[in-house]
Amino acid sequence: MEKEIEQRFEALEKRLTTVEKELRIKRPEPKLSKGKGPAAAVDQLVSDGVFDKPKSVQEAKEELEARKIFYSVEAVRMAIFRKKSALTRIKQDGVWKYVVRK
Repeated sequence: MEKEIEQRFEALEKRLTTVEKELRIKRPEPKLSKGKGPAAAVDQLVSDGVFDKPKSVQEAKEELEARKIFYSVEAVRMAIFRKKSALTRIKQDGVWKYVVRK
């Protein structure tokens, strides 16, 4: 009787493992928001927490380039500047840096 229960238990474990593998859903990689252009790219940086610590425009541009997104410094600067409600700027060592508004 005990062997029969053990065999049934093992069979159920195998079935459960198979079902779990079939139902496993892979999460898609994070993508840019539906918009296009530097503003959408900056939105993505904000949502990914890049601006949780102060970052200069050049550092933001370098982060975008690391993600294979290429814009001029001026385009990134204007996109950051237009995020007044989300970002604030502080001056550190003579350089303006941007951080998420708390």
